[in-house]
Amino acid sequence: MARDLNVKIFVHGYFGFGNIGDEAILSVLIEEFKNIFSKAEFTVLSSNPWRTMRIHCVKAIRERLISLDFWKHFSQISYTNFCWWW
Repeated sequence: MARDLNVKIFVHGYFGFGNIGDEAILSVLIEEFKNIFSKAEFTVLSSNPWRTMRIHCVKAIRERLISLDFWKHFSQISYTNFCWWW
């Protein structure tokens, strides 16, 4: 049963590049967090924020860790998920 909490989740990974596998991982990650937190609000770092927002129906920002937009969103999060794989 999902908890009815307002949490903000920040996701960083190799998203927005059009790689089907990475986009599938993001889809599952979003779905699983929503199963735990029904009111989860996501911000995804993406190389193509428009594509990420359109495909996954989440907020997305450009993947620049030194940008003010990044730090504005990062300072408001409840959970961070860095997706690293090789």
